[in-house]
Amino acid sequence: MNLRSSLGTSLVEDTGNEPVTVSQKLIRVLIVDDHSGVRRGIRSLLQAAKDMIVVGEGGNGAEAIELAATRNPDILLLDIELPDQRGDAVMRHIHKVQPDMKVLAVSSYSDRDYILGMLENGASGYITKDEAPTMLLEAIRSIIHKGKNWFSPRAVRNSGLPAVEEQTLT
Repeated sequence: MNLRSSLGTSLVEDTGNEPVTVSQKLIRVLIVDDHSGVRRGIRSLLQAAKDMIVVGEGGNGAEAIELAATRNPDILLLDIELPDQRGDAVMRHIHKVQPDMKVLAVSSYSDRDYILGMLENGASGYITKDEAPTMLLEAIRSIIHKGKNWFSPRAVRNSGLPAVEEQTLT
């Protein structure tokens, strides 16, 4: 990717075809999952997106808390089952210090208790890992740019939450 200055303060990305103006700031993403392969896969997906940047990666709850405080992400992609503590406990701690931090739960679990536990502790969304490759970028953009909660179809179905058109989440 080659960025060059255009007239004024805009940046224009030269992709080899037509230049694309980068009009919004990059979304700063922190990835926390105890499986390095999952982190690598998510990082690759995010690096292909022109509007996102990975600002850090962690493998446990303590790292999530430290990196959230020091890397200033716009959104934290957080696994639920971490080796030292559960994702809802990590989120509770982070939201005490950084109440505006956006958290998207990315989990292999789609059980009602996990989903509602993350929601009750302030998650902005929930997506399962097998859904992530097709929906992750949409979820991140919706949470950051539209300020809306985002739940994958499986999370909605398994949680008992009303369908999207019926949701009024606060």
